[in-house]
Amino acid sequence: MHDSIVTTGYSDGEIDTNDNGNRDLASVVSQRLSRRNAMFSGMTASALAFCGSSVLAGCTSDEGESSGVAPLAQPGGVTLARTGQMVSLAALPGATGEWVQVSGPEVELATAGRSAAFIAPAVEGPVELVFAAAGAQAQQGASRTIVKVGPAHLSFTAIAKNRNDLVTVPAGYSVTVMTRVGDPIAAGVAAYRNDGTDTDFAHRIGDHGDALYYYGLGRNGERNDRYSKRGLLVQNHENLNVQYLHPNGPTNVSSGPRPEAEAIKEIEAHGVSVIEYRDKGDRQWEWVQDSTFNRRITPNTPVEFRGPVRGADFLKTAYSTDGTQGRGTINNCANGHTLWGTNLTCEENWAGYFRRSGDDAARTPRELTALRRYGVSGSIEPPHRPEPTRVEASPPLGLDFGRAGIRTILWATGFRPDYSWLEVPVLDPKGNLRHDGGVVTEAPGLYVLGLPFLRRRKSSLMDGAGDDTRDLSAHLAAHLGARSAVL
Repeated sequence: MHDSIVTTGYSDGEIDTNDNGNRDLASVVSQRLSRRNAMFSGMTASALAFCGSSVLAGCTSDEGESSGVAPLAQPGGVTLARTGQMVSLAALPGATGEWVQVSGPEVELATAGRSAAFIAPAVEGPVELVFAAAGAQAQQGASRTIVKVGPAHLSFTAIAKNRNDLVTVPAGYSVTVMTRVGDPIAAGVAAYRNDGTDTDFAHRIGDHGDALYYYGLGRNGERNDRYSKRGLLVQNHENLNVQYLHPNGPTNVSSGPRPEAEAIKEIEAHGVSVIEYRDKGDRQWEWVQDSTFNRRITPNTPVEFRGPVRGADFLKTAYSTDGTQGRGTINNCANGHTLWGTNLTCEENWAGYFRRSGDDAARTPRELTALRRYGVSGSIEPPHRPEPTRVEASPPLGLDFGRAGIRTILWATGFRPDYSWLEVPVLDPKGNLRHDGGVVTEAPGLYVLGLPFLRRRKSSLMDGAGDDTRDLSAHLAAHLGARSAVL
């Protein structure tokens, strides 16, 4: 046996996000894929289609020089292309017929008479695609054409810094707004007026869209990740700009109660949306307002629990006493997807949307610990407006250090914790304390307070330290009680 030091990966301030010795994601990706492959190998042709044919200007040849034009494959020849490029198949001679694909990863051919085009698929290494004129004899004849597709390789001129209030992209690329907050996604829903009077956000695009993922749809309406003319875009709606949702902004925020209509609008503007998009031609995209695939999942949407968790005691609520039903999702930030097409959405800061008051007696100690740890407070603080800052009529606008007797200036640019005074082996290789929510398990009886994200987001603040103190005091009392029982 031999000693080894595990170097951990990404560190968020003092919080090491990978302290278990496993390799961090960055090192895995770095070894597995080059930069150019990492950008494209997980993307399909359907997703690349959103970039439009203008993405061609960013693709390069093996020598790194920008091709600037789409590869044009001549009948009977061999053409080189890269993932994401729009490849054109030149017109077949005479009355040969239409282009068809003979072999290679399936692509969606857009035919126009005796010509055709397709988007080169995502590949990790060189792959050959073979095309020919329709008909068994033609596929073995002079029209047989090979397109060798290699991994993507981007090369474009960097954008100069500017102060323009718009999205700037490299030459050859373009930007299109797909859907905006309030756009209707159901038949019969009026266009968004954007004057604060709009309602029915359960059938409109929500606010603060993020965490996008595109699922390709084939002509038959089934999932087809290589189809580039139709698809579903899933996005989260994490937060709100309430000043724009109501005619005069939100009312009764401090004094309460909030108007029911305003509250419903704000609730429904959160959540997730699923929207169908289609290519009108020449990569001009639009959303399909009356698509049967369109859907909004808001915090009010009924949800049915399935699988082993169904009916579990911790899912039983006043809304669903048998633990089989729930409602919606809120404050969705991160996302993911499975290989079989299930979209994943993740909540954050959900506790900030809830308040409770006067129910401590009805809660178990375990429930109270959980509620406090998540930051669901036990009462609603009364509104308080601090006194305005008083400014002198003639405040000092300069300072003479010599006359003021100031001879030393300390400039604090940051700090690094120093636990070298601890005489117990409780530090990780980076010199940070190893603890579980403030409990130093390797040194029973040793606790810490005040560290960032110790138990909750506000742990390093005075308000959060109080909650952490209560939790750790309960742990300490249990620890001492166990020791007393042994003695």
